[in-house]
This record gives sequence, structure tokens and C-alpha cells, in this order.
Amino acid sequence: MPFLELTRPANSLMAAIAAWLGYSLALNAPAFDATIALIATATFLVSAGGQAVNDYFDRDVDALRKRHRPIPSGRIKPETAYLYALLLFAAGITAAGFVSLSAAVYAAFFAVLMYAYSAALAKLKWLGNWLVALGTAAAIMFGAFVAGSYVLPIFLALAAFFANAGREITKDLEDLEADRGHKNTLPIIAGEASARSVAGLCFCLAAIIACYPATLPWLASKQIFLFILIAGVLGNFVALAQLLRHEYKASQIMSKAAMAVLLLAYAATLF
Repeated sequence: MPFLELTRPANSLMAAIAAWLGYSLALNAPAFDATIALIATATFLVSAGGQAVNDYFDRDVDALRKRHRPIPSGRIKPETAYLYALLLFAAGITAAGFVSLSAAVYAAFFAVLMYAYSAALAKLKWLGNWLVALGTAAAIMFGAFVAGSYVLPIFLALAAFFANAGREITKDLEDLEADRGHKNTLPIIAGEASARSVAGLCFCLAAIIACYPATLPWLASKQIFLFILIAGVLGNFVALAQLLRHEYKASQIMSKAAMAVLLLAYAATLF
């Protein structure tokens, strides 16, 4: 199913779950109403559009490195993928519009950001890292924005922002030699040691910010939250240790797992 593959459904589903979590945290209760159904759908579709348009603009690079992808393999024509991406963006913005005009504007803004990243900023990978990380945080804040409360979601969004920025930079460290002459990544511009320091700082900030809600009186007594939170933070520091040992692939995997655990920890506050 090349059209499904083009959207990287696992990534888009994670974005939808993040939006649900942001909305639920804002309400301080698990939410399963029509509003969050529309917001989660909008988030999934906009994220899917971003994945598809990224494949369209990366098709020449993918023809060299990832020939199995739908466009370079010939299973989807480039112009078809481009139109598909625009339709996904439009569908996502429309779904958000059924919630409110401001929700539609929010969805449209990040659709434009994702398009701009793929179309104009892909070679400026050092800047693109932060936009990718912002997209993850934006999914969480989308739900909070619609619900109108930000106390817990903002901490999770900031932690996700720094965790994902650190992981994106770590990926660039892994791809350092392959990216030379193709992309302006942070390791290429600033050097491997400096990029490693920035990624490490991001991992540390993610852990510190994620822990702050544990100091809030109504959460300090939630033992399940604290237990899962500690596991997620420890995972983050394991990723940091792997980064410092130049184990870049392992660090990325551990960072992603740690972030999933942190999401679970915050979800535990709802029960």
C-alpha cells in the first residue's frame, strides 16, 4: 500500500495520540468526545501530509539512499505524491475547522511550516531539526489549545521538543559522512563535538523539564506517575550516555523509548 507507506502512519498516529494527550491533560481527565476525535484526525492528516510532501521533495536523495520508498521505487509518481500531500493538508485543516476557526488556523500554520521545511529548509538541516521538534510539541499543544488549559501540557510539550531536537541532532551525527555535500547539518557546520554537546544539553533539558510537575502538590502523591516518570528520565540519561560514547544509533532508539515512557507517565496522571 504505497499511499499508506508514504504517510508513515506510525509517526502520524503518534502525533494524533500526542494531541489527544494534550487535550486530556488540559481537562485533567481522559477525553473521548467529538472535539478530540476531530483534533486527533486533523493532527493525523496534517502529519501525514507533511510526511508525504517530505518524500516528494526528498525524492532525488531517496533515489540514492532509500530506493524502497514509494516514489523512487516507481510505485507512485512524484506529481501524484505531491497532490496527495496537498489533499491530506486540506483534509486536516478542514477537520480542525469543524472544531473552530482558530483550530483551523493552528492546523494551517503547522501545515505551512511542514511544507516550508520540506521545500526550502531540508538542506538547512540544522534549522530543520528544530522545526521537526517543534512539530512534535505542537501536536501536544494543539489539544491543549483547543481545551484552553496549559499547566501540564506545556511541560510535556517542552520536554518532547528538547528530546526530539536531541534525537534529530544525534541522527545527524550518525549520518555525518553520508550528509557531506548534501545537507548543512549541525555536525557539519559546528563540528561533531559541538553537535554532541548540543544534543546532550537537549536530552538533559528534556529530563529536567519533564520532572518539574512532580513538584506540584496534586501530582507528588501519584506513585504510578512518579514511578513511570523516573523510568523515562533514566532512559533519557541512558540515551545521553550512549551519545557521549558515540553510540548514535542506540542513543536514538533509547531516546525514542524514553519519550514514549514519559508520555505514558503523563497519561497516568489522568487515572
